[in-house]
Amino acid sequence: MRQLNLQKLISASQSFVILTFLIVVAKTGCIVSIASSSIAGPTIIVYYGWTGEMISDATVEITTVDYVLNASTSYRPLFYAPWLSNPVMPEVGLMGIRFLGDQGVWGQEHVIIYGIVCSVPQRISVRVEVLNYTRLLYDGIEQILVYKDEADIPVDIGLNTLWTSLKIDGNGWAYLAPRVKITSYEDDTDSTNNQALGPAIPFGPLIDARLELYVYLKEAKVPARYPEITKYAVEMKIYSDHDISSPGRLDYTISYISPLTMQEVTETKSYNVTIHRPVTIINETLIVPWTDSVKITASLYHPLDMIPQNNEQMYIFKVDEAVKILNVTMPAIVLSGQEFNVTLYILANKHLPQWYVSVQVSDTYYSRYVDLNFGINKVMITGVAKKLPLTKSISVERVIVRTETDLYDKDNTYEGSMIIINPESKEGQIQESFYIIIVTLIVGIIFASMVGTVIGYKLAKRSRL
Repeated sequence: MRQLNLQKLISASQSFVILTFLIVVAKTGCIVSIASSSIAGPTIIVYYGWTGEMISDATVEITTVDYVLNASTSYRPLFYAPWLSNPVMPEVGLMGIRFLGDQGVWGQEHVIIYGIVCSVPQRISVRVEVLNYTRLLYDGIEQILVYKDEADIPVDIGLNTLWTSLKIDGNGWAYLAPRVKITSYEDDTDSTNNQALGPAIPFGPLIDARLELYVYLKEAKVPARYPEITKYAVEMKIYSDHDISSPGRLDYTISYISPLTMQEVTETKSYNVTIHRPVTIINETLIVPWTDSVKITASLYHPLDMIPQNNEQMYIFKVDEAVKILNVTMPAIVLSGQEFNVTLYILANKHLPQWYVSVQVSDTYYSRYVDLNFGINKVMITGVAKKLPLTKSISVERVIVRTETDLYDKDNTYEGSMIIINPESKEGQIQESFYIIIVTLIVGIIFASMVGTVIGYKLAKRSRL
């Protein structure tokens, strides 16, 4: 007997015991492990085979050591094991059988990986088979599609990882499972582990669903790609040589930078698509948004598709220059000869230098050139109300605000009115006060109606709830 140099350090306190141990492999290939079941004493388990797996009950020797520990003392006991362990028995078994990959294709070579666990060096022979697992599961029939015999394989102590390849033919869809049998060996004790079945994976034809994206003009009111009035047709075509009954997912996304918020806008639609041969078509209509460029992406995912590299498409198109008057603010009443300011809020989808902006009050024009940037631009133009004669106390003037015309002129003009009062006229003084009162009343009525609308909406919403 030779000392096995196995150390176990036991540290104790009043409430619990901590076990630490060192695993030592002897030249015989056995592994000694210590497992603590209670304070009363640990259990020593001897495993044959360096993998640390119990191959079978016939190859495991379990020895229990019972003793009482003093909870206030530390121990370093020594255990002894034979240098040549007599209980070691010859054993060979199978483990880890599987296909290389998670999906198979008919008519192709497929690799099957398997492990041979051995306690003594020897030579073995195996048969590698492929079973129709679907038929075995539903019909109880063991159908072997293909097999291969491998003879005179040298294996050493421990785990031996081996592989072989088989061409598997078939049609339709089925789950197949690999099986390996040890058909001959030199030394073995337990023959119940000489056959093992691996996990099944789906087999079928080679599926390649190819996505193509087409974008073309559908409707345009002007000869340009102008926001809000131009429509594009988006056509997504999925080509396949096979019908696929299980659905896949098609994602359709448009993204752009909004000049209103200066942030990216992303809109996505997802479809559950059933793919039919030769082509499946999904159509969408896109109204060009307010921006300078639009990106369209389409992506297809199907778990049976084996070539995903052609399942994503992208299309980017530029939007022509566009300018739109969002709002105009100006005084409703001005005095004769008084300066006034007209403020324009202009939306632009590009940087447009030296853009012409004008304000027309009756026959008088006020204008300037401004640089418009991507987004909302605030532009102010200053004018002077015309001087009314003493005989005229009031004048209602038509105001027309314009920007330089782009490709669509329907949103480049704003029309309003301005009241000019002559305070030097006696009638004008009276009418000035009168019009101020009238305007104040009108503003008050509008505000009250807006509040009433909001309250009514909230009450109606509450009644629906």
